[in-house]
Amino acid sequence: VAIDPRSGEVLALVGGRDYALSQYNRATDARRQPGSAFKPIVALAALGRRGDDAPAFTLASLIDDTPLSLKTPRGMWQPSNYDGDFRGPVTVRTAMEQSLNVPFVRIGLEVGPAKIAATAKQLGITSPMPLVPSLALGSAEVSLLELVRAYGVLANRGSLAATRMVLSTTKRGDAPPSANAASVTNVADPATAWLVTSALQGVVDHGTGAGLQERINTSGLAGKTGTSSDWKDAWFVAYAPNLVVGVW
Repeated sequence: VAIDPRSGEVLALVGGRDYALSQYNRATDARRQPGSAFKPIVALAALGRRGDDAPAFTLASLIDDTPLSLKTPRGMWQPSNYDGDFRGPVTVRTAMEQSLNVPFVRIGLEVGPAKIAATAKQLGITSPMPLVPSLALGSAEVSLLELVRAYGVLANRGSLAATRMVLSTTKRGDAPPSANAASVTNVADPATAWLVTSALQGVVDHGTGAGLQERINTSGLAGKTGTSSDWKDAWFVAYAPNLVVGVW
């Protein structure tokens, strides 16, 4: 899926290999776990101001990347990082750039699943958000279009543009009308959105998304990788101010 985050216009959408073989649109109808591609939403919740109080975290806040055990209804949960290693205290920025799971679980516990779910809803995600600790690691299923639209808020400095696949309609023989105006609403603090974008630029510059920078020599790109358990899903969403592209 590719959208213009300023207007919400869907510029490209591929939902399958061959429409003749399957009409199921995986870009709009399939809901899968985004894994670490959900972490920017967690960061937006964590870096935002709490009324008149300071935010719970800054990009420079230190978080312990050390073994963690949590009691859940299904038993003990021990989240781990992709490589199985622990790095000790790391900054929020480093945790994002290197996509470290354990620090983000700790961030999620401090912020609370309810606030993370509320932030996701503000960004236009309508899929259910179970209020569990693993929400911080993208355990809630979303569609690719939902996730790309949410990233569009970051690209558009805190403003959500309603998705538009049809700009206008007309009857045969009539002159085409002018396109309907875009519907744009501010849903996040622009300064907080900028902070998350700054961290995601680091992801592309020298983090888990550095492969993109090697192929597209353009400064200022931001993005995030994501995988679910056992590599069942792999995601990448990248953006500039005028374009957001997501791939599942």
